[in-house]
Amino acid sequence: MQQSLVAQQQLAVLSGRSVTRRPVVSRPRHVVRMAKEDEKPETSSGTDSYAKIEAPVRDTIPDGARPVSERDTESGQLLRSKEFNRDTEVFGTEIGVADAMRFMGAIPEVANCRLSMLGVLLAIGFELGTGKNVFEQVQSWPWPTVAVFFLITIATAVPVLKGVPRRGNGFFKSDAEIINGRFAMIGFAFIVFSTALKENKEEACIHGS
Repeated sequence: MQQSLVAQQQLAVLSGRSVTRRPVVSRPRHVVRMAKEDEKPETSSGTDSYAKIEAPVRDTIPDGARPVSERDTESGQLLRSKEFNRDTEVFGTEIGVADAMRFMGAIPEVANCRLSMLGVLLAIGFELGTGKNVFEQVQSWPWPTVAVFFLITIATAVPVLKGVPRRGNGFFKSDAEIINGRFAMIGFAFIVFSTALKENKEEACIHGS
């Protein structure tokens, strides 16, 4: 732009004409500012046990991507209400038992995963060692089975009721524990189903003979 003006002035001087320089009119610039995107909704937003305990530690599992209003049922809403969790006032805990133990609470899946991983290990180990299948093991040792069930459940529940998020351990990270536990639940169900099917076939052969 400046070079063209200089060239015009030089031509004007040579031709004896005067060149009036046009004033440069500055046009207002309209700055379009991008509106700041709304922040993403809080993962598993809410004050229930799942949002407080499980959602913050589940990074790669999409369970916590829904707010509590979308992932809870009417019965779940009732169980996480203040009326059903008076134990928090009595014992001074952060999470109520009814809230934590409901189907969509912080305890059931974690406890089931841990019980399934232990159940698969014990079922296979004792069957290899004693020759007894999973049903015979429960019949032979009913009280130890019940004791292990309650111990794992209580050990899972105590940190939750205190409001301590699950941070994994030396063996599994938080997500890995749930993923392995889900596979263990499928594996334990397969053990039970295959054992029941095998017993039915054996009984059919005995009655048939």
